[in-house]
Parts: sequence; structure tokens; C-alpha cells
Amino acid sequence: MRVKAWGAVTLTDRGMQDDKLVCSVRPPSASTRDFILRFFHRYAKCKGLLNFFRRQPGRNACEGWCEADVALRRARPKPGTWRGAPVDF
Repeated sequence: MRVKAWGAVTLTDRGMQDDKLVCSVRPPSASTRDFILRFFHRYAKCKGLLNFFRRQPGRNACEGWCEADVALRRARPKPGTWRGAPVDF
């Protein structure tokens, strides 16, 4: 099955940004897009609280919606020497 990426939500977790592509058969309606953004805002707050209790520093936030092509242009392949994220999870 193939679906289109209609947009992306930029999530910051412990200071590291990660674009989450929003894919579906049809473009999301305005209300669906608002729901997705509300979900990620809550998710970031909960993740920030969890990181606080784990004593793991770093900013957590939902940065908002962007076009899928913007998120894809930011994506970079990991080099063969990549040893994992710079923070412990």
C-alpha cells in the first residue's frame, strides 16, 4: 500500500528535533490536523514530565506543523559511524 505524506509535526524530545510524517490516503481535514497537533502537544508535555522524573535534561515541545517536503529536506541519513543518540533513553 502507498499513501501520501500530507505534512509533518516537529517534535523536540530532550533537545533533539524529530519530524513525524502524517500519512494517509486522503488529506487530513482541518479538524483532524488540529487533533494531531493537540495530541503531540500533550505527548510532549507528558514526555517532559517523564524525563523530569527520570532526571533526564532537555527541552520537550511540539514545534507545530510543517509541509512534508520541508521535513523530508531536513532528514539526513545516519553515517556508518553512527553510535546512537547523544543522550541515553
